[in-house]
Amino acid sequence: GLATRMEVAIYFNENEDKYIDLLVYLPNNVEGPVPAFLAMNLAGNTSIHKDEGIAEPTEMQLENYEIYGIPARGQKQHRFPLEMILDRGYAFVTYFKSDIDPDFDDGYRNGVHPFIYRPGQYFPDPDQWGSISAWAWGMSRVMDYLETQDRIDCHRVAAIGHSRGGKTALWAG
Repeated sequence: GLATRMEVAIYFNENEDKYIDLLVYLPNNVEGPVPAFLAMNLAGNTSIHKDEGIAEPTEMQLENYEIYGIPARGQKQHRFPLEMILDRGYAFVTYFKSDIDPDFDDGYRNGVHPFIYRPGQYFPDPDQWGSISAWAWGMSRVMDYLETQDRIDCHRVAAIGHSRGGKTALWAG
């Protein structure tokens, strides 16, 4: 009863074969639009909490776990104090970074990179996106979605992250 969970697909193209699998928790104890924390997670949406209602990874996502293996449900919940965030009246928004760009050397063939290539191009030019830029682009697309939501105050969203996730949050900002 503390929150309402939403799971939303943000598609990259009309084919609906590549997308960001967004996980949103909205606090139930607050009236009107709420501020939010936005974080890219490193091990899949099911890793951030033991909530059995969070959808299992899709086949596409399972392919992107190549380097890590499938995390246990709630394995990374110590990094996301979800109950504390919600209890204080904030929303929490997250997505798996590999939905945008897998974090292993695949020659930039998975994720969003192929969508920006010229016909016949198979690797980014020196002045094109790397992983952090792709992740920041994805975070910006998530913000585009949040701007359409009446329950979230899109002017008060804190993008957060650590290490390369912190660079991603800064770049997206």
